[in-house]
Formats: sequence, C-alpha cells, structure tokens
Amino acid sequence: MSDICTMAKLGYLFDHPGTVLFSVFMSFWAVTFLEYWKRKMATLAHHWDCMDFHEEEFAATAPMMEPNPVTGVKEPYFSEKTRLSRMVTGSMVIIMMLCVVMIFLVTVVMCRGIISMMMFHTGSPVLRTEVYTTYIYVFIYITLHLPPIL
Repeated sequence: MSDICTMAKLGYLFDHPGTVLFSVFMSFWAVTFLEYWKRKMATLAHHWDCMDFHEEEFAATAPMMEPNPVTGVKEPYFSEKTRLSRMVTGSMVIIMMLCVVMIFLVTVVMCRGIISMMMFHTGSPVLRTEVYTTYIYVFIYITLHLPPIL
C-alpha cells in the first residue's frame, strides 16, 4: 500500500486543481506584461521624440532594387528564386516544429498507457481501478479532441 501512496503523491504534483489556476494566472500575467511593455515603448518613443520612426528591415535585406511598374519608383526586390527558397525554408521550420509537438504528445500518451498496463498487471484491485480511470480519460480525450483535427 505504501508504493501506491508514493505513486499517488508523485502524480498529484502534476495533476491537481492548482495547475489550472496556475495556467490562468500565467495567461493573465502574460497579457498584463505585454500591455505594460507596449505602454512603456510608447512612453519612451514619445520621450525620445521618435514616434514616426519605422525600421526598414525589408529594404535592408533585399538584394536588389527594381522600379515599380505602376509608380516607377525604385523599390526593394527579391527574385522569384530567393522568395521561393525563403517561403520553403519557413514552411519547413513550421512543419518540423509541429512534428516535434506531435511526437511529444504521442510519447506522453504512450507513456501513460504503458504505465497503466504495468499497474494493471500487478494484480492490486486499487491499481486496477486507477487503470480503468486512466483508460476512460484517454478515451474521452481521443473522442473529444482528435476528430476536429482529422
């Protein structure tokens, strides 16, 4: 019985109502911090008299200048090959990050399943009820979250 209590205590470190409150607190803190940061930036821009300053990052990275066919004014220009390679590189980074997230999600679900199966085969009735509860939670999660993705 003492092994069960230890596992329950360890599980309670991560699965308890405080995690919900913590996530709500972190959401409000992030929004408050960002709003304060925007306010501080506006205050400093007004104090330094640079409210109309806009960085021209796109123009600085463009390899060449070509005239606009409509206005005739020279503008920064990226060739089709450069533009395509930048879009492909950005898309591949995003796809790779999504794959990493999906790998971690599948790993967590598999880890819980393996631990549940190991607990089920111990023969303890208390652990078996815990395994059934875990199976129900996994089934509910799959039922509610996966169909919108598919």
